[in-house]
Amino acid sequence: MKPIEEKKLVVQAEGLSGEQAALFEQKQVIEETVDNLFNTFVLEKTEQVERIEERLEGLIANQMVKIQSLQNARPGILSLPSSRQNWSMNVNQAQARLNMLQDRLEDVREIREGMGMNAPKLHELAMRKLRDQEPELIKKFDEIQTAVRVHQLHEKQRQQQKQPSQSFGLKHSLSQSIN
Repeated sequence: MKPIEEKKLVVQAEGLSGEQAALFEQKQVIEETVDNLFNTFVLEKTEQVERIEERLEGLIANQMVKIQSLQNARPGILSLPSSRQNWSMNVNQAQARLNMLQDRLEDVREIREGMGMNAPKLHELAMRKLRDQEPELIKKFDEIQTAVRVHQLHEKQRQQQKQPSQSFGLKHSLSQSIN
């Protein structure tokens, strides 16, 4: 090889090394930013679920008090049929509202405690919010993750290619030493 070509190769290698270092730094910054935002959103979603849960529990308690007061205000035997019908309709409506609030509370608790496909439900909701609010950052993050996976795949393939040739060399040298 000529000295000029060698110098060009060295300069190219140094340039690529610098680019790789810059990409590595960028990868770390993006990953830290995504992690920080994700953790913030998980905390927000946790607090949101707790607020909703507390509010629903309060509404359920109030509804139970309302049902109890309706039960206590039951029309007497001598009341008009229309007032008994009104009372019955009010009790049924109050009971239906109580059932709806209890179902909602159960749904909220399921979100808090439940698991999604790959992670807790709250984490999935936080990631969805992060993707909605920071699409460019997530796009870069996804690109970096893809590049890392591709790099790992190439490294694995390189190692697999080395192993057969090394084992062939070992077998060949063993067979020669036996002969």
